[in-house]
Amino acid sequence: MPSLWPVLPNPTMKAISLGLFAGCAYLELSDHWALQTVYDSHCIAGFEVTNELGHHLSLLWAILIPDCVYVFVIACAMLFPDCNFGADPTTIGYNVIAGFVMESSLAKVSQIQNCGNAAMDVILTAPAAYAAVAGTVHFANAFVCFLFLARVERKFFLQTNPLSNPDMTIQT
Repeated sequence: MPSLWPVLPNPTMKAISLGLFAGCAYLELSDHWALQTVYDSHCIAGFEVTNELGHHLSLLWAILIPDCVYVFVIACAMLFPDCNFGADPTTIGYNVIAGFVMESSLAKVSQIQNCGNAAMDVILTAPAAYAAVAGTVHFANAFVCFLFLARVERKFFLQTNPLSNPDMTIQT
């Protein structure tokens, strides 16, 4: 009986995941670089918007660092065709959490009032644009990884009685 679930080869799935993670890392770095250009503005130097941007930047870096690690490890895993790191359930969970964190990092940025300073154009648009798109790309990566999940990962075997199997082997 043919499977109704779509299938992609492991190298193709890892390449898609690698590209989406690299895109997220680039968007998150672009957000940081855009805000870095206005660090010396009166709004930031005068501590008028420091709390809001600090909240956004701390959540941004909390996601950017694991994204860079994922890019490096998935690139290394590309050498091994049977390894499905980057297209596994852990990646799905991380991407969903990272998407929510990126979207929630905008909560305090949306509270910033425009004071008329020239830097406010960057402060009000860069985080909203880059972080919103990065969060959406994280959700897209989770969806793609879920849709094309490897057959081995689709089933979860739950042992009913651990005492009936003392050598802890999975019985199917």
